[in-house]
Amino acid sequence: MKQINNPNGDRVAVITRIPNEIAQLSDFLTKLGYDVEQVDNLPLRKPFMVAGQAHSFFWKPPTEQLSRCFRMLRYMFFWKPPTGEGYDVILVDDKLELFEHGWSYAFLSRVNALLKSKGSVVLPYAANEHAYKHISVQSLEALFGSTGEVINSNYVRFAKTKKIQRPREQELSLLDTYFDDLEKLLESVAYWGDSTDDETTQFVSKLNHQGYQYGGLRTKAPSLCYLLNHFFDKNEKIHMSDIGGAIGSLCFEMLFNGDTQVDTCTVIEISSEYVAIGTALAEEYGQGISERITFVHNDAGTKGGLDKPVNSAEPHQYEETDLVTMLGTLLLIPREERTSIIEKSWEALRPGGLLVIHENIRGMDEKKGGEYHNLRFTRDELDGLLSKYGEIRYFHGAYLREVPSGEVKNQTLYTVVQKKK
Repeated sequence: MKQINNPNGDRVAVITRIPNEIAQLSDFLTKLGYDVEQVDNLPLRKPFMVAGQAHSFFWKPPTEQLSRCFRMLRYMFFWKPPTGEGYDVILVDDKLELFEHGWSYAFLSRVNALLKSKGSVVLPYAANEHAYKHISVQSLEALFGSTGEVINSNYVRFAKTKKIQRPREQELSLLDTYFDDLEKLLESVAYWGDSTDDETTQFVSKLNHQGYQYGGLRTKAPSLCYLLNHFFDKNEKIHMSDIGGAIGSLCFEMLFNGDTQVDTCTVIEISSEYVAIGTALAEEYGQGISERITFVHNDAGTKGGLDKPVNSAEPHQYEETDLVTMLGTLLLIPREERTSIIEKSWEALRPGGLLVIHENIRGMDEKKGGEYHNLRFTRDELDGLLSKYGEIRYFHGAYLREVPSGEVKNQTLYTVVQKKK
C-alpha cells in the first residue's frame, strides 16, 4: 500500500497483492493526474493485511505470548471505519482478483467505508471469458447502485455509496466480523504452554519466503463454492471436514455463505491453541454458528508437524463426511503418513463425496524452490497418491475453471476426486 498526496491535497491509497507492482500502479495514478512523489510505502503481501493497513489503524503491540495468534487474527477481526478520516481515492490493484462472493463483497464494503463523503474507488473488473465469477462492471454497478466510469480495459471508478448492496445470500463474510475484546478473548482461551513446535513454525516461515503460495480466503472460499456447485446439487446439505483447518477460517466462511451447500463443519487441527481460539470465536459470534462447527484437537496421522508429536494430539477418529479438504496440509505431514491419511479420508467419504487437495507443485527452477525445493510435490507424486481412487480432475483457483489434464503440467491447482455414488 502507498499513501499518496496530490497537489490538491487528496489522500489516495493503493491496495495491492504484489508489492513490486507499486511502480506500475504509480504510473497509472500519474496518468489519472495524481502526484506520486510523496510516498508512504507499506509493503505487505496478503490482501487482507493490505486492506487492514489501508484502514490507518495501528494495533497496540501484543504481548509476546499473543504474537503468533495476532499475526493470524488482527487483520481479520479488527476493522471498523475510521473516525474523522478517510481517503479521497482508493485504487485496488487488478492483481487482487475480486469474485462474486461474500469475501469480496465484504472487502468492497470496507473499502467504501474508508472513503470520504465525496471520495471514489478505482476497481478492477472482469472483461474476458476466462474470468468466471470475477466481478464484472454490471455486478459492481449493482453493488454500488450507480453507473461506473470505465477508465480502461482493467479499471472502473465508482463514487462512494451509502451502502454496498450485497446479494441476500452473501450478506455476511468472516471479513465482516469484529470482536471488541479480541485480545481479552485470546488471553482467556489460549493454552500457551502447549504451542506448535518451533521446527514446524520455522519450516512454514522459510517456505513463505521461498515462493510458496498460500491461498487466502479471498480465493479459497469462492474456489470451494465453485467446486461444490460443480459436483453437488444446489439444494444439498453437506458436512465438511477440513484437515489442518487452524482456527476454522474456511469453515466459518462457508457457513456464513447462504449460497453454499455446506451445512455443518468439523475442523481437525493439531494445534491446541488454534482449536481453543476457533471454538471461542464460534461461541462469541453466536447465532447458532457454534452448533454447526466442531473443532477437534486431533492429529490426522500419528505424528505431528514435520516428524514429532505436537500438543499431545490424539490420532483422529475419522467419521462419515461429504467433503474432505486438505489445503496446504499434506506438505506438513511426514511422507510416510500421507498415504494413510488420504486412505482414511477416502474411507470416511459418503458415496458421491469429494476429496479436495491443494498443494504447491515443484517447479523447474530450483533456485525459486530454495532449500525446500525437493520437499514439494511433483505432479506425478501427488497424482500417484490419488490415482487409485478414481478420475482426478483439476481446477484453477484464481480463474475458477476446470483445467484439462493435458494442460496441467506444473501448475498449482485444486486436485479433486469424487467417490462413486
